[in-house]
Amino acid sequence: MDNFFDSNLLQTITIFVVGLSAFIIYKLNKTDEKSRAATMLMMEIREIEGALKKLLETMSGGNFYSSAPIIKENGWEKYKFIFIKYLDQDEYGLISEFYSQACRIEKERLILIKQIIASFEVKGNAMHESFIQVAKEKPDINNEEFMAITDKIAKKARLNTSGYQSLQPLTLMGSLLKNIKYVTTSTACLKIKKIARMTK
Repeated sequence: MDNFFDSNLLQTITIFVVGLSAFIIYKLNKTDEKSRAATMLMMEIREIEGALKKLLETMSGGNFYSSAPIIKENGWEKYKFIFIKYLDQDEYGLISEFYSQACRIEKERLILIKQIIASFEVKGNAMHESFIQVAKEKPDINNEEFMAITDKIAKKARLNTSGYQSLQPLTLMGSLLKNIKYVTTSTACLKIKKIARMTK
């Protein structure tokens, strides 16, 4: 019996068991990593699609200033290497194109917001100049009359000058929003959900 504990067979069995245990732990960790990445990706895709739908509704009202960001992080860039062997070429391309278009739409949305902010500043400066001009032309004007005149100027500026928006980013954003292909209705989504072990 002592010979068995000192034998090469026991050492070989021990090395095999330790190696097998390490391999099983490695595979379980890899599976967990895949599942976490797939869950995160699905949540991000749903969030992006929700933001895209809201932005499409905003197109008719034009209130881009208060619109929410379309994409905060690009999880696809971070995790796409994990899914390359689970998705076919069309599915992989669909998700890549979806993220690419979402990033482009966000870029155009930010350009519009910058233009709106610049418009506010120009409008504010123009109104301020008008108020100074009124004060110069009528130095003896009382506060009540001055407030009435400046209120009329402010109302006219708000009515006659909406927020400036360049047609180029607006047109491009509208076109991208109408033509973007959603991922949640695709076979790629079903495969990612399966990896994530998601039921809904």
